[in-house]
Amino acid sequence: MKYKKNRLLILCALILLSNVIRSQIVFYGDKNNDLSRLLEKEGVELIYVSSMDEAIKKASKKIGILAVADKYPDMQLMISASDYDMIKKKGVRMYVEYPSFIPDQPSMPKPIKGKLERAVVASPSFGTQLPEMSVLGINDCTVFPVKVDKTLLVLAKVAGFDKAEYGLADTDVYPLLYTKDNVMIATTCLSNFYTARYAPNKSWRIVWESVLKWVTSDKVNQLTCWSSDPRPMYLQDQELPPTARIKAVEKGSEWFFNARLLIHPSWKEHWLTYQGDGTSPFGPPIGFDKRIGNGNFGILEGHASTIYSDGTQQYRYWDRTDVQGEVAFALAASGNLLKDRKYTEVSENLIDYIFYTSKDRGDSRNNKNSATYGLLGWANTHQHVFYNDDNARAILGVIGASALMNEERWNTYIVENILANFRTSSKQGFQGSRLEEKNIESNGWEYYFNRDFENPHPHFESWMWACYLWLYDKTGYEPLLTKARDAIRITMNAYPDKWKWTNGIQQERARMILPLAWLVRVDDTEEHRKWLSQVVDKLLESQQSNGAIREELGSGKGQYGPTKTNQAYGKHEAPLIFRNGDPVADMLYTSNFAFFALNEAAQTTGNKRYQDAVSKLADFLVRIQVKSDSHPDLDGAWFRAFDYNRWDYWASNADAGWGAWCTLSGWIQSWIVGTQALVEKNQSYWNITQAMDLKKSFELSRWMLEPAKGSKLIQNLKNGEKQTLVIYGTSISSNEIGRVWVKALEEKIKSNYGDSIDVFNVGQSGQHSQWALEHLEERVLKHRPNTVILEFTANDAVERFSITPEQCRLNTERIIKQIRTAVPGCEIILHTPCLAPQHPELNATPRPRMALYNAVYKDLALKYDITLIDETAIFKSLLDEKGISAFKKIVYDGVHPTKEGALSIIFPNVMQSLLTGKSSY
Repeated sequence: MKYKKNRLLILCALILLSNVIRSQIVFYGDKNNDLSRLLEKEGVELIYVSSMDEAIKKASKKIGILAVADKYPDMQLMISASDYDMIKKKGVRMYVEYPSFIPDQPSMPKPIKGKLERAVVASPSFGTQLPEMSVLGINDCTVFPVKVDKTLLVLAKVAGFDKAEYGLADTDVYPLLYTKDNVMIATTCLSNFYTARYAPNKSWRIVWESVLKWVTSDKVNQLTCWSSDPRPMYLQDQELPPTARIKAVEKGSEWFFNARLLIHPSWKEHWLTYQGDGTSPFGPPIGFDKRIGNGNFGILEGHASTIYSDGTQQYRYWDRTDVQGEVAFALAASGNLLKDRKYTEVSENLIDYIFYTSKDRGDSRNNKNSATYGLLGWANTHQHVFYNDDNARAILGVIGASALMNEERWNTYIVENILANFRTSSKQGFQGSRLEEKNIESNGWEYYFNRDFENPHPHFESWMWACYLWLYDKTGYEPLLTKARDAIRITMNAYPDKWKWTNGIQQERARMILPLAWLVRVDDTEEHRKWLSQVVDKLLESQQSNGAIREELGSGKGQYGPTKTNQAYGKHEAPLIFRNGDPVADMLYTSNFAFFALNEAAQTTGNKRYQDAVSKLADFLVRIQVKSDSHPDLDGAWFRAFDYNRWDYWASNADAGWGAWCTLSGWIQSWIVGTQALVEKNQSYWNITQAMDLKKSFELSRWMLEPAKGSKLIQNLKNGEKQTLVIYGTSISSNEIGRVWVKALEEKIKSNYGDSIDVFNVGQSGQHSQWALEHLEERVLKHRPNTVILEFTANDAVERFSITPEQCRLNTERIIKQIRTAVPGCEIILHTPCLAPQHPELNATPRPRMALYNAVYKDLALKYDITLIDETAIFKSLLDEKGISAFKKIVYDGVHPTKEGALSIIFPNVMQSLLTGKSSY
């Protein structure tokens, strides 16, 4: 036995020695180049040289040359025409990349930098494993756009999963790799495949095996030591250690810190610079010199899917509300599992940030007179936009964290948010994909509550139904159950052909499972269990033996289907797959939410199949968690995409915002980490939140469901009475722009209540309260108004008119009394739309004491019990938070609104006050 073992060792040594002897290559490049390090591991003997002259001298027909561009993309590899001639004359085969000179080109073109382009196989040279039109990822590619007839690889923006589905038509095509005589030329750098994270790994390995086979005349034709970073935490068939799930939770939680996503005040300006207005919040990696926050200033979204040539990855510098709540849940869950106070402290801070600091619940969302009261703004940059599903995930995160930390101080906020969404959903329980504050304020919440509207789109709707069911369980408030159940019934009756879907039907199923599971919790019927089984069973048909859930496109009403042309690639949201059957799991839209919801379904029903599916999915997610030695900001994360056949991070990267390699602190990371913690403890979210007592908070918040009576004007219109509304003010209401919001107001009232109203806009630019008093009869009283909106503080504050605050008060009181005497019962509304801040970029006539005059109207509103509409707090918040440039887009000179300001702020604010009959300030 010992003899046989020794013979085997000797034989292996001889084979290795033989391979080394015959596998010599002249290497013109750095020893730390990705290619040289790989070939060293493969046992290839590299003859390192420091110049092209030396490379040519040491090369022969048996020993080829690899000339790599170590300083790519900043510097080309220097080579001359005479070098090419010498190589050809000597009969040497050479691979050269990113060269300073390329034969047969009239002149060297300027390099161009790709963005969405990918490498495409343009030749059968790579064999059946990498056929023509195969697609490979080549990140941050800088290429020389040379003109060549025949190529091996090209660079082009093409649609498809791993194949250029539309060929190379209708897109710019640039040669990447081709042969010229005995030289193989790469017009970019291909040797940094490891550093720049080219993918898929198997495809690039085949490319390099082909290159090396050509250079060495078949002496090197197989690469067995190929590796990558980042890579999956475990191999597909690797046995998981007993603590694997706990380790996944720990690494997943530490990722929030290691990625430096927690905003620290020392780099607030850095964050705000790249966040901008939120339309393109992309920026460079957050430096490791940046301090890590503690949640008091929130947390950023994560990484975009853009990878740079040095392997670092672009960040998304966006502060979104849903992310704050979701991360709070994940950290509370991991803190509870791991007994680590660090996590729960940050969780607590993030929730405080949502409700007390960020203004996500600020401004109108914290004004009880506002129809948007209780809603959570979409993001730091879009506080007046509301997505139903984002509100649901944010508040579910807060609920879970509150329960895990046994904290009650956010209970009222939780209830208010659910009720705010409840009252802005239709009779049938649907809200739609997106609502905006200006429309809600203009229409009033009752408009949404009483409208007929159906939207069988689980992505946007279903998790809010889960919130209704959860709150019903805590309060017994029957309408919550009724509305959720009715909406679920409508949606299940529409399944599957009439379902709307966003990036695929699979993600809609994943979203739908949660409300179905919780409906069984609170109303356990045979029909409800059948619905749950119908959706879960169909989703599990796509679960693979390794636990992955395969993506699936739907038919019919898809919002974002497969990219339809090469030109459309990367221009909008898109699926990770091109056709059904592509072996991809999506951690952003499907697997994350399916994981959480399947655990709830399994815990609700005790169904063994569901339990097994949860366990398989948990292990799959443990295996594909990112492991990285080179990128601490990625270690412990989950990317959006995973190709479970290649066991590699690969998919179509067509999505404009959240591509294949994006990370997301909320949607992806939080629900995976939080659910792993629940699964490890054999718990459900429903059970850990069961003891929360919200009855007191609910009773305090029930007023939100009481319809507003409205102003006298609105009440009378509802009763069918003819009404006259007079607007009496300064240029803010009577100049060309001012008339815009008055006209919008008139049109909105008539659209709601018919033509039984006359609106007279009778003010005058440049006038003040003394003028208003003197002209009251001819301008106002002659119309016998039912309602008067009075606005003159803006000009009373102009010093040249010599109207003191006391005179402003006296004049206004006289106006009020004369109106009431002349037209008993006339409704009077005071309006203060002028902030007039002092700023060098604002050129309106100075009004240094503007606040004193506005205060007069506030005092008189209280004294005479009349409504006050005040926009100054809104304008001040805009100036303080967004700066002077944003302010001038709304109020161009500090006093007068732009058309945008008139329609987005003044009009909806006035309309909301009329609808509610309440002051707004």
